[in-house]
Amino acid sequence: MPRIIPHSEWDLIERGLAQRVTALNLFLQDIYGQQRVLKDNVVPRNLVFSCKHFRREMVGLSVPRDIYVHISGIDLVRDSRSGQYLVLEDNARSPSGISYVLENRLVDAEDFSARVRGG
Repeated sequence: MPRIIPHSEWDLIERGLAQRVTALNLFLQDIYGQQRVLKDNVVPRNLVFSCKHFRREMVGLSVPRDIYVHISGIDLVRDSRSGQYLVLEDNARSPSGISYVLENRLVDAEDFSARVRGG
């Protein structure tokens, strides 16, 4: 069921989500780059190196525009006591539902092309 969020609340949520995705990208840029968070013991090395999604072969490689997280499905919940929105989890690998979005784009493009051709 879609939730209707007033513009005043959405504005804050949107800024927070953009900040969060930026932070995730900066974190991954560091993990696969200079690894300062590991050297400064902010994050334990074994936590990163034991992660099944960590790719050692990517260390030292730069990615276009330093973007590691291209699509993010950030799950939000609303605290029943405070009314604040909280992040339940970040889905930065392959958020569920993204295939529907991509398929809809293909169908829309095909429909648009057919209308332009007069078909």
